[in-house]
Amino acid sequence: MPLTDAKIVHLETKRLVLRQWTLSDKSALYQLNSDPEVMAYFPSPLSQTQSDDYVQQLHNRIEQNGYGFWAVEEKSTGNFVGFVGLNVPKYE
Repeated sequence: MPLTDAKIVHLETKRLVLRQWTLSDKSALYQLNSDPEVMAYFPSPLSQTQSDDYVQQLHNRIEQNGYGFWAVEEKSTGNFVGFVGLNVPKYE
């Protein structure tokens, strides 16, 4: 399913909104994914293209499974603050 900025269903807590990914999340997630300190325990920081592709993958998993890693924004500011969710790990 294409990534859009259409109205989406979301979950709310007192402070946070957990929601499906939108086009506007690409830039914010790239800022996290390209930061060496944030990515210290990952194989490497991501390029803009890799990060954008990851947003699309996260969006698609929610569309396909009904769950996944949801974008999280601070309710009081509307700022993107990261992501949280459920995943089925694959072991090789």
